[in-house]
Amino acid sequence: MNSQVYMDNSVLKSFHDFLRLERGLSTLSCKAYLGAVAELDEYIKGRNIDIRNLDERTIGKYLEHIFIKGISPSSIALKISALRRFFDYLIEESIISCNPIDKIDSPKLVRKLPVVLSIKEMEAILSQDFGSQKQGKRDKAIMEFLYSSGARVSEAIDVKVGDILFDIETARLQGKGGKQRLVPLGKPCLDAILVYLETSRHFYTGVHSYDYLFLTSHKKHFTRDALFKMVRKYVRKAGITKVISPHIFRHSFATHLLEGGADLRAVQEMLGHADISTTEIYTHIDREYLKEIHSIYHPRARAGT
Repeated sequence: MNSQVYMDNSVLKSFHDFLRLERGLSTLSCKAYLGAVAELDEYIKGRNIDIRNLDERTIGKYLEHIFIKGISPSSIALKISALRRFFDYLIEESIISCNPIDKIDSPKLVRKLPVVLSIKEMEAILSQDFGSQKQGKRDKAIMEFLYSSGARVSEAIDVKVGDILFDIETARLQGKGGKQRLVPLGKPCLDAILVYLETSRHFYTGVHSYDYLFLTSHKKHFTRDALFKMVRKYVRKAGITKVISPHIFRHSFATHLLEGGADLRAVQEMLGHADISTTEIYTHIDREYLKEIHSIYHPRARAGT
């Protein structure tokens, strides 16, 4: 019996359902996990290897194979994590008896500091003239929301009209694993959203707009690509040459809060991070900011003084 019996569509679908329904993973995470499994399936089929006979040595050769192809350490770490979860699932389903990847460590990763916008740069973006037409009012509301909420891209495009709680100046966001959290919104953001709702959103509503807050000219909610293009347009218009994506607004949100003295746990809660170590990366950025301030203003920091 060959491996295809165990890596066919029915097994992949049941694994997808397990990830989505039991583990609560997002659509993007499920796609990444299934992609990693499909790549391994292609590798072992080409070598006539039965999935039940996979061992640590074969997995090691597979990882060496994808490393030679130029896959980054972070991508390899993700694939290892996905495959480990998949093999655990196969054990639970009594398809295999042991996990061949259990003793294989993920590559050591050097965590890169995210690109951020300075407060001055952010102000230049948000204070520019968005115009008085309906599109400008919509775009102003979106840009303010991204920075004020620190929302992930998926959270921003999925936010509903009813998720903006004007009475308590808060947004309700649906995060990873279906977890909800409340994030405060500043007055400029709330004002921009209110203007958009009162004057412009109805121009974008249609059969498929449902209750999504931010809608496109196609009368549907934003896609990731459409949001990226819109953000890039206004960043360039503000004269900023950094390569910016909507997610940079989230990085900037966290960094500016910490620079202003916000508690790390509070920032973790607003970002929706399950692990505070994920939030701690922004403290490294904050330390660089403090070092810069020290070098400029401390009387003993400058050479020759």
